[in-house]
Amino acid sequence: VRRIKLHWDVPKLAELGWKGKLTIHFSIRLDGSVEGATLVSGSGIPPFDFAAMQAILKSNPFRPLPKDLIREVPGKTKEGVTVTFFYNMRPGRDGGQAQGGNH
Repeated sequence: VRRIKLHWDVPKLAELGWKGKLTIHFSIRLDGSVEGATLVSGSGIPPFDFAAMQAILKSNPFRPLPKDLIREVPGKTKEGVTVTFFYNMRPGRDGGQAQGGNH
């Protein structure tokens, strides 16, 4: 989450008070590279969705997956991650939980 927040360029609309929430799912491969980043539910505000997706893509690569995880699940080649971004909203409202950042 820290790495994603570092790469999250919050759009000006958020600074003006616009609200939005979106969720992105992606996989982290054994070597830490990102695979299959997909917008699961959009905010309805294209600049918010774009900024969040760019935060994921610019964070590529992450650290390699832990050896313990790989040993626990033989044949595992990636780990799925779901991140929810909140713009001027508090995590936990509207039925969501924060996996990502909050501006």
